[in-house]
Amino acid sequence: MIDVKYYTQKILGVASTTWLNYFSTRTYSSLSHFIVDMKNIDLSWINTKSEIKKIRALCNTLVVSLESEQLTFQEVINEIESRGVDILSHIEFSELEISDGKYSGGCCPSCGKKELFIPKHGSSLVLICNRKNACGYTSSAYTYLKQYKRKTSQEALNILAQCAGTSLEEINYLNEVHTDTIAFKKNINILSQKKRELQKNDYELFDEKKENRVVEYEQYLPNHQIYSKLDEVQKFKVFATTIYNFSLSTIQWGKQNYYKSIGIYSNFDLLKEKIVLIENILGYLHFSDLQPLKEHLLKCGFTYEDLVKYGLFVDDSFYISVEEGIVVIPNFDLYTNMVTGLKFRKTKLKTWTDKDGVLQKDKNKEPEFSYKRIANPLPYLLTRDALLNKAIRFRFFEGQKDLHSMPMKPLCCDIAIPGTSGISEESLGLFKGRIVELWFDQDEAGQEGAFILKQKLEKAGAIVINKIWDIAYGKDINEVLINRKIHNLIK
Repeated sequence: MIDVKYYTQKILGVASTTWLNYFSTRTYSSLSHFIVDMKNIDLSWINTKSEIKKIRALCNTLVVSLESEQLTFQEVINEIESRGVDILSHIEFSELEISDGKYSGGCCPSCGKKELFIPKHGSSLVLICNRKNACGYTSSAYTYLKQYKRKTSQEALNILAQCAGTSLEEINYLNEVHTDTIAFKKNINILSQKKRELQKNDYELFDEKKENRVVEYEQYLPNHQIYSKLDEVQKFKVFATTIYNFSLSTIQWGKQNYYKSIGIYSNFDLLKEKIVLIENILGYLHFSDLQPLKEHLLKCGFTYEDLVKYGLFVDDSFYISVEEGIVVIPNFDLYTNMVTGLKFRKTKLKTWTDKDGVLQKDKNKEPEFSYKRIANPLPYLLTRDALLNKAIRFRFFEGQKDLHSMPMKPLCCDIAIPGTSGISEESLGLFKGRIVELWFDQDEAGQEGAFILKQKLEKAGAIVINKIWDIAYGKDINEVLINRKIHNLIK
């Protein structure tokens, strides 16, 4: 249930005592329920008009502020995307199923041809007509559901949430303050297909006998005959590895300037080992590198259809907006040097003014480029060597920015987990019997995420320690570094 006391004190301050004198026994399952009740509350039973007026004003204040506490539409979409979507798993998109690597497609609402498809084999929220020159129809999955499937806004969002293995109820719950997290978790109604409990044999286990193999990926490019013999997983790995290696060959100044701007390079003595990782492992693409990247991929033998199928380009445009440049963060295969997915950290976020004159900022800071239906990416910097060494413990950070802000520690492997969905639940089996430290943000969302991940890790057999520090040092590790308090965390 919603923590009514928390919200009323936060919004009304000392006046919350007056409100609670009347309504402290009321309970609400969600902020939406709370807001609706405040909008329609009956105060006729209160004796005096002046008291009714005062309480009505408090209720109106709660409504306005509680509405601002709710997730915006774009925040809901971002949360759905961050969990990894499988659009083709839902009946409403079944006509778009792709078979044998070809576009069987659904009916395009624009041209009427059977050429409508979803990039990345269903792990994208964009729909595209394959007749890029003759038609050019592009739509978000949300708009498609509303306009073509005649769904309401709520129904469309519910369907997209189901495609990410969650529900709007769960997404909204994680953004709210409740009095009994555990009780709610046990009874939460997942609107999507019921998630089966993972059994012991469902978890991925580390194969100590499997050797690490260096793959000369160039011989597997489409220009060579052997490419046609690869399966879909191998082809995507070649594609992602080609992008990654191109990003290492560009001018890297933008990457270096970005890490200077967030205080990492100015702490060289403290973070020199992390700076070596930034210099040697992370790539960089300036927005002017995107067209050369496209030309390079085509020169290597990939087709335009490959670029669209894997979701790297929509029509002739890169799949995300790039204001300045992007740091390229690789997810390596555990047993080879091949890349199974990428993260793109934007060095500059786009800002704009909406129709109401309010300044907006791009919240999609670190979009993912992966193909989760066939190639499940493991977290950044998780290595075979670390899993082999039983003395090593793992430190999980909420993204590579915080990871690079924390000094290296002997017998520790630092890996970046971008939120609770940054690693599949099956892959948590790799940490069975190992000590895992969670260095998540010290705000409500960060600790909520730490709580969820801790439960999942412990179920997979890991020993989990959630690290807590004084938020006065900084909300996240990078803030702690900038505030010169990092020594308080590592002493």
